[in-house]
This record gives sequence, structure tokens and C-alpha cells, in this order.
Amino acid sequence: LGGASVGEAAAQSAGVTPIIPGVTLPWDQLPYLAVAVVVAVVLHELMHGYAALRYGIPVKSVGVFSLLYVLSGAFVEPDEESFKKAKTEAKVAVLASGVAVNVALALAAMALGVAGAWLGLQGAVFGVEAYGVKPGDRVLEMRGCGLQEKIYTPDDFLTKINVLAGMGPLLGINKAVECKPGDKVTLVVGSWLGRYTVEVDYAEFSTSPKIMWLYTDGSLYRGGVRPGDVVKRIEGCGISTDITSSGQLLSTLREIRERCRSGDVVKVVVERNGTSHTLNVTLVEREGRIYFGLGPGSLPLLGYHEGPVRRDQLYNTDFTRLVFWLVVVNYGLAVLNALPIYPL
Repeated sequence: LGGASVGEAAAQSAGVTPIIPGVTLPWDQLPYLAVAVVVAVVLHELMHGYAALRYGIPVKSVGVFSLLYVLSGAFVEPDEESFKKAKTEAKVAVLASGVAVNVALALAAMALGVAGAWLGLQGAVFGVEAYGVKPGDRVLEMRGCGLQEKIYTPDDFLTKINVLAGMGPLLGINKAVECKPGDKVTLVVGSWLGRYTVEVDYAEFSTSPKIMWLYTDGSLYRGGVRPGDVVKRIEGCGISTDITSSGQLLSTLREIRERCRSGDVVKVVVERNGTSHTLNVTLVEREGRIYFGLGPGSLPLLGYHEGPVRRDQLYNTDFTRLVFWLVVVNYGLAVLNALPIYPL
């Protein structure tokens, strides 16, 4: 339907972001990061000490330090002369033991995360009441319209409700949604008192057919459609449809793509600043397919542009946050400590 894929867009914006509490790292993440750092660093150094003693290398000193549980560290100081005289096998064991335990901890945290997902310890925690879910409760599963999906994180929840809204093609997801007006979607919700289910009308999972932005070389922009326009109706190639949602707009455009050819003219009725305009859009091709000029974010997404709950009102569970930082910190520490190892 459009130009750059989600992957291409992500690649163009990818980069390294330093962790700065209160700036790039929300304050509510700090306790989980601190715990992960303490666990990773202390066990890393203890394994160095254990390996040294196991191979008969004396340890001169061991220490642990922490500044408000945030800047934490540990150290093990083996006897330098004994280490130099030790066999290559012993040196390798001492140097690699810390890295090995961090890799093992990261893998264990990943396995714990998978187990926790099936035990209902993950999910999307709501900060406001929406879709019948109470503040503080978490959505664990979504069922309906041909979908039965577990929910692991807030982003996972938003992705799946946007697929439900028919926005999958713009997100690079081609799961079929089999909903019709009046259908219900079931949300399985977890709370401190147990689990409960909420029946939500399918119509609540939709966004307006408003154009957010377009590629200027696509059929729609060339035909006069502009950002801010709300598409009301499409006619052409045997299709005549009133448009009421962005999901319906996408499905209609896909049908146009299947029925029409390059050079065909389609009528698109839009509302612009309260006034109705009928535009004659001549279809153009790109790479052998009808090209409309839509991309990720060209239409409103639930949780980002419209909907009863926004991304900043959804949170990870405590379990998910801790597992995430255990994986990140341990893998990061393993990589950093493996880099300086030279041939012995």
C-alpha cells in the first residue's frame, strides 16, 4: 500500500541511547535496573573468585559496594604472581567464569520470562479505566474475530488491538480478522483478586479514516488527497463503499488494488475542514503493483492517535520489568567483559 516498510523506518532511526535516569530512563524503571545490576555484578565477581580458588590461585581481597543501590559494583583480587604462574586452563577458567555466569543468568531470565507468560505474570497493566478494565488490572489474553492471543506487554497489546482494527497491513502483519458489526471481543483480565473477563463491542476497536501523512509519489497524494483529510467514500472498478473506519479504508484499498489497473480512475470523497470534496484519483504503479502512498502511521492507530487508552497509560508488570533488565544487564556485562580477553 505504501513505501518504506516498518523495518526500513526502524533501521533509519536506529541508534545507541545512553541510560540517563529521569531523561532516557523513566524513574519507575530504576529499582528494577538496580536489582539487575547488583545481581549481575556480584555473581560475576564471585564466579571469578570461585574459579580462582578452585584452581589453587589465592584471592587477596573481595569487595562489594553500592551507592543508593544504583551505582553498584564488586571486585575480586586474585594473587597476581600466582595467576601469572597458573596453567593456561586455569587462567581461561578465571577470566571466562564471570562472562559464563552472566550468559547463564540471561538465559535463565529469558526462560523465566517464558514461564511467567504462561503463568499470567505478564500482560498490559492499565493506568486508567478503559475497555471495561479497571486501573491497576492487566490484560492477559484477547479472544474474538478469529484471534486468540496472549498479551505479554503494553506494546504487544496495542499491536494486537490494531490488528483487530484492521490495521495489520500497515504494521506488516497479515493476520485475518473475521469480525462484523455487533461481534464481541473478550478480554481476559488479571487482578489481585483473580481473573475476570470483559466483553467489548468490536466497534470500540476502530479509528477514524483520517489521513495522517502520505508519500507524495503515491496515487492518493497525486490525486489531491492531503494529510488531515477524512475519507468518506470510494467508488471505482465496481466498488462503491462508504468509509467509516481506517480498517475499512485499508480493506477497500486492497480490494481496489486487486480489481483495478494502473491508469484507472477512482473517485475518493474526502471531508476537508468541514467541506466535502470529490477527487478523481488516477492509480499509479510501483514495482508492478498499485501504489497508494501509505506507510506506517499514515492512518490513526489505537493507543497512539485515538482510543480510550494511550501508550503512556499502559505499563509492564513488575515481573516483566525485572526480567527485562536481568536479560539486558547480564548480556551487556557478558559482552563488555568478553571483549578485552586476548590470547594467553
